[in-house]
Order: sequence, then C-alpha cells, then structure tokens
Amino acid sequence: MLDVKLRRLSEWIRHRRHIAEQFRLGLETLVHWPKPVWEHRALGLGEPDLPNPRRICLEVLSLPMSAETSGPQVDSVVDAVRRFFGTR
Repeated sequence: MLDVKLRRLSEWIRHRRHIAEQFRLGLETLVHWPKPVWEHRALGLGEPDLPNPRRICLEVLSLPMSAETSGPQVDSVVDAVRRFFGTR
C-alpha cells in the first residue's frame, strides 16, 4: 500500500503547499504547538513560569489541511474564521 501512496507523494506535497498558501493569503497562520515545549518531559526543561506561551497553546486554532482538502473548503474555513472574529 505504501508503494502505491508514495507514487503520489510529490503531487500531495504540491497540493498541501497550495492549500497552505491559500490559508496564508486568507488569514494569519503560525505553527501550532499543542503544548509548550517545556511540557515535553523527555526534554528535561523544568517548569518555567511562562503563562503567555501556555495560554497561546490553549487558544490556537488548527486549520484543516490534507491531501483531500479542496480550495472551496479552504475558502469556507477562511470565511468562517473571519465571520467569527468579525473581520473581513
């Protein structure tokens, strides 16, 4: 199965880059980290008192992006986010 999927990898990467560009043009996008880096215990970074990064991790919205995401779907997400925040 992987052999079949790998044949389309370049096409899927191009598509994901296109979708990412559509999102970038429609709204601000940043990398999403589900939790602050110091909470990955294996890194042994301790527990700093940094409330802003923790708050941001809890407030970030992850946008849908896959090989199946279509341009119209991106437009719909961008429109919904803009309507939610009341900006156009």
